[in-house]
Amino acid sequence: DPTGVRARARELHQQLTVRCKNTPWQPFREDELRPIMARWKNNKSTGVDRISLEAIRYISLIRGGLGRILWLLNDILYVSKLPPGLDDGLAVLLPKVTVPLEFADTRPITPSNILLKTLAQLLLRRGLPLLRPIGSLQFCKTGSQSVELILALSSPDSPSLFSAGIGEAIDQVTRDMEGKETRGDHPRLPPAPFGIG
Repeated sequence: DPTGVRARARELHQQLTVRCKNTPWQPFREDELRPIMARWKNNKSTGVDRISLEAIRYISLIRGGLGRILWLLNDILYVSKLPPGLDDGLAVLLPKVTVPLEFADTRPITPSNILLKTLAQLLLRRGLPLLRPIGSLQFCKTGSQSVELILALSSPDSPSLFSAGIGEAIDQVTRDMEGKETRGDHPRLPPAPFGIG
Protein backbone atom coordinates (compact mmCIF):
# COMPACT_ATOMS: atom_id res chain seq x y z
CA ASP A 1 0.00 0.00 0.00
CA PRO A 2 1.76 3.22 -1.18
CA THR A 3 -0.16 5.38 1.31
CA GLY A 4 0.97 3.23 4.23
CA VAL A 5 4.57 3.29 3.01
CA ARG A 6 4.52 7.09 2.72
CA ALA A 7 2.99 7.42 6.19
CA ARG A 8 5.64 5.11 7.66
CA ALA A 9 8.41 7.05 5.89
CA ARG A 10 7.03 10.35 7.30
CA GLU A 11 6.89 8.85 10.78
CA LEU A 12 10.47 7.57 10.54
CA HIS A 13 11.62 10.95 9.17
CA GLN A 14 10.03 12.75 12.15
CA GLN A 15 11.66 10.34 14.62
CA LEU A 16 15.06 10.85 13.00
CA THR A 17 14.62 14.63 12.90
CA VAL A 18 13.88 14.76 16.63
CA ARG A 19 16.76 12.40 17.38
CA CYS A 20 19.20 14.39 15.21
CA LYS A 21 18.25 17.66 16.94
CA ASN A 22 19.08 16.12 20.33
CA THR A 23 22.34 14.40 19.32
CA PRO A 24 25.51 16.48 19.60
CA TRP A 25 27.42 16.98 16.35
CA GLN A 26 30.84 15.32 16.42
CA PRO A 27 32.89 16.73 13.54
CA PHE A 28 36.29 15.40 12.53
CA ARG A 29 39.01 17.07 14.57
CA GLU A 30 42.57 18.11 13.88
CA ASP A 31 43.88 15.40 16.23
CA GLU A 32 42.12 12.79 14.05
CA LEU A 33 43.46 14.21 10.78
CA ARG A 34 47.09 14.90 11.77
CA PRO A 35 48.10 11.21 12.35
CA ILE A 36 46.70 10.26 8.94
CA MET A 37 48.58 13.10 7.24
CA ALA A 38 51.80 12.19 9.09
CA ARG A 39 51.87 8.77 7.37
CA TRP A 40 51.59 10.19 3.84
CA LYS A 41 54.57 9.43 1.62
CA ASN A 42 55.70 11.90 -1.06
CA ASN A 43 55.72 11.29 -4.81
CA LYS A 44 52.55 9.20 -4.97
CA SER A 45 50.46 9.26 -8.12
CA THR A 46 47.30 11.35 -8.05
CA GLY A 47 43.78 10.21 -8.72
CA VAL A 48 41.37 11.63 -11.28
CA ASP A 49 41.15 14.86 -9.26
CA ARG A 50 44.91 15.46 -9.86
CA ILE A 51 45.40 16.66 -6.28
CA SER A 52 48.68 15.49 -4.78
CA LEU A 53 49.54 14.68 -1.19
CA GLU A 54 52.11 17.44 -1.30
CA ALA A 55 49.48 20.02 -2.29
CA ILE A 56 47.18 19.04 0.58
CA ARG A 57 50.12 19.02 2.99
CA TYR A 58 51.13 22.52 1.83
CA ILE A 59 47.56 23.82 2.17
CA SER A 60 47.42 22.40 5.71
CA LEU A 61 50.54 24.38 6.67
CA ILE A 62 49.26 27.80 5.65
CA ARG A 63 47.14 29.75 8.13
CA GLY A 64 43.55 28.52 8.02
CA GLY A 65 44.36 25.79 5.50
CA LEU A 66 43.86 22.81 7.79
CA GLY A 67 40.55 24.31 8.92
CA ARG A 68 39.37 24.47 5.31
CA ILE A 69 40.31 20.82 4.72
CA LEU A 70 38.48 19.82 7.91
CA TRP A 71 35.49 21.94 6.87
CA LEU A 72 35.25 20.04 3.55
CA LEU A 73 35.57 16.63 5.22
CA ASN A 74 33.03 17.57 7.92
CA ASP A 75 30.60 18.87 5.31
CA ILE A 76 30.80 15.50 3.56
CA LEU A 77 30.23 13.74 6.89
CA TYR A 78 27.28 15.96 7.84
CA VAL A 79 25.36 15.89 4.57
CA SER A 80 26.40 12.31 3.76
CA LYS A 81 27.10 13.21 0.15
CA LEU A 82 30.35 13.40 -1.78
CA PRO A 83 30.94 16.47 -3.97
CA PRO A 84 30.62 15.72 -7.70
CA GLY A 85 33.70 14.02 -9.10
CA LEU A 86 35.26 13.18 -5.73
CA ASP A 87 34.54 9.47 -6.08
CA ASP A 88 35.44 9.23 -9.78
CA GLY A 89 37.81 6.35 -10.28
CA LEU A 90 40.61 5.54 -12.65
CA ALA A 91 42.07 2.10 -13.27
CA VAL A 92 45.36 1.69 -15.10
CA LEU A 93 46.32 -1.70 -16.51
CA LEU A 94 50.04 -2.44 -16.15
CA PRO A 95 51.35 -5.27 -18.33
CA LYS A 96 52.87 -8.29 -16.59
CA VAL A 97 54.40 -9.49 -19.86
CA THR A 98 55.86 -7.68 -22.87
CA VAL A 99 52.75 -8.09 -25.02
CA PRO A 100 49.64 -8.81 -22.95
CA LEU A 101 47.12 -10.91 -24.88
CA GLU A 102 44.43 -11.19 -22.22
CA PHE A 103 43.31 -9.46 -19.06
CA ALA A 104 45.19 -11.96 -16.85
CA ASP A 105 48.43 -10.63 -18.39
CA THR A 106 47.83 -7.24 -16.78
CA ARG A 107 47.75 -5.88 -13.26
CA PRO A 108 45.19 -3.14 -12.58
CA ILE A 109 46.14 -0.29 -10.26
CA THR A 110 43.82 2.44 -9.04
CA PRO A 111 45.47 5.77 -8.20
CA SER A 112 43.76 7.15 -5.11
CA ASN A 113 42.00 10.47 -4.81
CA ILE A 114 43.71 11.94 -1.73
CA LEU A 115 40.60 13.56 -0.24
CA LEU A 116 38.59 10.37 -0.71
CA LYS A 117 41.44 8.33 0.77
CA THR A 118 41.64 10.67 3.77
CA LEU A 119 37.87 10.55 4.28
CA ALA A 120 37.92 6.74 4.10
CA GLN A 121 40.69 6.57 6.71
CA LEU A 122 38.88 9.00 9.03
CA LEU A 123 35.63 7.03 8.74
CA LEU A 124 37.37 3.70 9.26
CA ARG A 125 39.27 4.96 12.32
CA ARG A 126 36.10 6.38 13.84
CA GLY A 127 33.92 3.41 12.92
CA LEU A 128 36.32 0.59 13.76
CA PRO A 129 35.16 0.25 17.40
CA LEU A 130 31.59 -0.14 16.13
CA LEU A 131 32.62 -2.65 13.44
CA ARG A 132 34.76 -4.86 15.71
CA PRO A 133 31.84 -6.74 17.28
CA ILE A 134 30.63 -7.80 13.81
CA GLY A 135 33.45 -10.26 13.31
CA SER A 136 37.13 -10.87 13.75
CA LEU A 137 37.89 -10.92 10.02
CA GLN A 138 37.70 -7.16 9.50
CA PHE A 139 40.47 -5.81 7.42
CA CYS A 140 42.10 -2.40 7.44
CA LYS A 141 45.87 -2.25 7.24
CA THR A 142 48.80 -0.39 5.76
CA GLY A 143 49.22 -1.10 2.07
CA SER A 144 45.64 -2.17 1.44
CA GLN A 145 43.27 -0.28 -0.85
CA SER A 146 42.30 2.53 1.48
CA VAL A 147 39.53 3.84 -0.75
CA GLU A 148 37.85 0.49 -0.41
CA LEU A 149 36.19 -0.78 2.70
CA ILE A 150 36.94 -4.47 2.92
CA LEU A 151 34.94 -6.20 5.56
CA ALA A 152 34.51 -9.85 6.28
CA LEU A 153 31.29 -10.67 8.07
CA SER A 154 31.01 -13.91 9.97
CA SER A 155 27.65 -15.58 9.85
CA PRO A 156 26.79 -18.85 11.59
CA ASP A 157 26.85 -20.66 8.23
CA SER A 158 29.93 -19.25 6.55
CA PRO A 159 31.90 -16.03 6.37
CA SER A 160 31.17 -13.71 3.48
CA LEU A 161 33.45 -11.06 2.06
CA PHE A 162 32.51 -7.91 0.22
CA SER A 163 34.43 -4.94 -1.06
CA ALA A 164 32.91 -1.61 -1.96
CA GLY A 165 34.03 1.87 -2.83
CA ILE A 166 33.58 4.35 0.01
CA GLY A 167 30.40 5.82 -1.51
CA GLU A 168 28.92 2.36 -1.93
CA ALA A 169 30.09 1.42 1.57
CA ILE A 170 28.28 4.41 3.06
CA ASP A 171 25.14 3.50 1.10
CA GLN A 172 25.32 -0.14 2.22
CA VAL A 173 25.89 0.73 5.87
CA THR A 174 23.07 3.25 5.63
CA ARG A 175 20.64 0.69 4.22
CA ASP A 176 21.60 -1.83 6.88
CA MET A 177 21.19 0.69 9.69
CA GLU A 178 18.19 2.73 8.54
CA GLY A 179 15.58 0.53 10.12
CA LYS A 180 17.37 -0.03 13.41
CA GLU A 181 20.53 1.87 14.28
CA THR A 182 19.60 5.40 13.21
CA ARG A 183 16.44 5.27 15.28
CA GLY A 184 18.67 5.14 18.33
CA ASP A 185 18.72 1.42 19.07
CA HIS A 186 22.53 1.44 19.16
CA PRO A 187 23.76 3.28 22.29
CA ARG A 188 27.11 4.42 20.82
CA LEU A 189 25.99 5.38 17.33
CA PRO A 190 24.37 8.81 16.89
CA PRO A 191 21.74 9.07 14.20
CA ALA A 192 22.93 10.61 10.98
CA PRO A 193 20.96 12.44 8.31
CA PHE A 194 21.37 9.47 5.90
CA GLY A 195 18.34 8.94 3.75
CA ILE A 196 16.60 12.04 5.05
CA GLY A 197 15.44 14.23 2.25
